[in-house]
Amino acid sequence: MPASTTFEETTAARYQTLLEVSESIGSHQSMSQLIGHLGSSLKRVVRFDGITITLYDPERRTITLLAVNIHREYPVPVGRILPVEQTPAEIVLANGQPHYVPELPEPEQDPYPAVHGIMRNVGVRSYVILPMSTARRKFLGGLNFASLERDAYRPEDIEFMRQVARQVAVALENAMNYEAAVSLQQQLLRTATT
Repeated sequence: MPASTTFEETTAARYQTLLEVSESIGSHQSMSQLIGHLGSSLKRVVRFDGITITLYDPERRTITLLAVNIHREYPVPVGRILPVEQTPAEIVLANGQPHYVPELPEPEQDPYPAVHGIMRNVGVRSYVILPMSTARRKFLGGLNFASLERDAYRPEDIEFMRQVARQVAVALENAMNYEAAVSLQQQLLRTATT
């Protein structure tokens, strides 16, 4: 955003973007479509070089990289599954709060080398994980923003991102419920024809 933008203009633009995100949630069939739209909508009001969505599986206690929208071509491992304990999402799962890392730790002091190694390879210097939860699920996963800049996010940025994460959580839960219903319907059809 331009430095000359006033607080009121920024706030108005963010509310407008939040409304756009809310309206677009029902119109996207997949998470990759949704994250592509999020990237273009949010770019006007939040600085970032990449957004990812991760999904938490409470039974297996794993995190899956579900969707990616990054600033440049790089083979980010969509679909990669890691134990939650090997990811910074474990902190978000434990406390239900956003987790902000203003600068990646040095590799030799890194508690999450697999995740941070991917980020380093893309050039990420700071990131924030926003918890996604709904009335039915305490923790669906994370909406994650990354920047090539050190200490890129202010508290008001993180609070806005948190509002976006709440809406994306609803979209994710709806998509999961839809996929489960389709799968059940297909299973019933197979059973009925045998």
